[in-house]
Amino acid sequence: MLRYLENSFIFPGVPSDIPSYALYKPHEIWLQSDGAKLQGWKYDVAEPSGDRILLYFGGNAEDVTQMFSSAGLWGVQTVFTFNYRGYGNSTGSPSQDALYADALKIFDDLVSDYGVDGRNLVVLGRSLGSAVAIYLASQRSLERLVLVTPFDNLISVGKRHFPFLPVQSLLSQTFPSSKYADEIDVPVLMLIAGQDEIIPMDSSMALYNLWKGRKEVSLIERAGHNDLQLYETFDQEISRFLSGSIQTP
Repeated sequence: MLRYLENSFIFPGVPSDIPSYALYKPHEIWLQSDGAKLQGWKYDVAEPSGDRILLYFGGNAEDVTQMFSSAGLWGVQTVFTFNYRGYGNSTGSPSQDALYADALKIFDDLVSDYGVDGRNLVVLGRSLGSAVAIYLASQRSLERLVLVTPFDNLISVGKRHFPFLPVQSLLSQTFPSSKYADEIDVPVLMLIAGQDEIIPMDSSMALYNLWKGRKEVSLIERAGHNDLQLYETFDQEISRFLSGSIQTP
């Protein structure tokens, strides 16, 4: 019962019949990972203003295709993204270990099957996807990271929502990004929502303070957890960071 409740909290999933799936059907790709079949997309920006390749890991209840419309504003040429196991039309069941393993498989397949140079790959992770992106960066060489509403671990997030429970004892999947942050040299931009109702700002800043590599943080004061992308600053900051301008911490 506890594992079921934990999975419901961490992995609410997305349906298999999201309308945008039909719209982006020509861009659909599939990947096999340890017995699971992952639904993904390779989206080429119509008139790109840059030549970067981006790999996107979404939030825990997100239609990952929704960000294709913004990719052209970031100076990105091509975007790869995949539904987690059990999300959309991907098979299998999600878990911390499965998402970590799938991230490595995705990266390796992009290199071997699509000719992507990992050292020139930008990875963007949002919310839960930030933890997946961080784990990938701890295991593979990347150019840089963008983390949207990241957290240090799910224990700090859980304590905010369930202060009356012994969260540390109950959670078996903590996505411990803080464990890897002080070992990663990859330059990072963290985008934090000033009115985030899901991720405590202290959790995001704890991760930022631990980061070993060059780092930047941008606070969007009026934004909530799910509407950062509606603020002009969101696209502007990502575009600036990906253009090659990296500030000194």
